[in-house]
Amino acid sequence: MADATSAPPLLPLDATSGELEIRKESWRKNVHELVAQEGPVARIDYATWSGRARAESAGGTWGFSRVKGVRSASIEITEGDGGAEVGRMAKKVWTRGGSLELGGRTYELHAKGWLQTSWRWEQDGESVVEVDLPGSFGKRKGAARVSDAGRSDPWAVVLLLLVLHVSAGDEVAATGAAVAAT
Repeated sequence: MADATSAPPLLPLDATSGELEIRKESWRKNVHELVAQEGPVARIDYATWSGRARAESAGGTWGFSRVKGVRSASIEITEGDGGAEVGRMAKKVWTRGGSLELGGRTYELHAKGWLQTSWRWEQDGESVVEVDLPGSFGKRKGAARVSDAGRSDPWAVVLLLLVLHVSAGDEVAATGAAVAAT
């Protein structure tokens, strides 16, 4: 029997409908969940200063690691914790986008906005997933939308979680730069 304090099981993305909500259970913990109306779909737990994260969904577990620490422009994606590399994202630092190859598919990440950033992963010019991060001001929650093509894409959940990882790393790098400038 499951422990009463353990997290509920994760649902497969293709078993859900509608928009996903981005939730952070506690301001003290770096755990975010993507939650559908039917229940939780995925979660990511990241270590702020090391640039590493553990991401999980019903389809598997992945490790995200900034190759040379939190300020790196490259993110390695592995199976499980420290397993085989399945992809590497090349970040475009100044435009906050990037490119990624997973399972023989190439994806492009685009970012828009500063105070309330929206991120979009595309494949061949078509949207796969879109993420609106929680705003820095106010009580607006984050949300994610998955296109019809994204619902059948085996990497859609990884793309959603990777946006949260990229965004968290960008915030840490900006904080570090602000501290260094003082």
